[in-house]
Amino acid sequence: RVAALALRTIAIHQVTLARDAYQDGDGRMAGRYIAEAANAIRDGFHRGSVHEGTAIAGELERARELASRMETDGSGSHEETLKTLDDLESAAEGLGQVLTQGRR
Repeated sequence: RVAALALRTIAIHQVTLARDAYQDGDGRMAGRYIAEAANAIRDGFHRGSVHEGTAIAGELERARELASRMETDGSGSHEETLKTLDDLESAAEGLGQVLTQGRR
């Protein structure tokens, strides 16, 4: 559980870095941080032995797809990027809630 909570913290930090990079106009770096955040959230659910559910799994997959496009050519709409960042932040917070409340 401690490792899962650490991954949640890493994911939130990666989302913050992605927002900063995106606001600075560095889409490629933002994409890298988005990918890292999505991976940390996924790994946090697995380490915590918590099933992330279909909705979160879908959000993480969409985030990884956007990250791949952004890392390759910096592409991704403004709305899509902001929504993805919000979704990742929400998924990380959800992971933290599940882990700290002991729900499985």
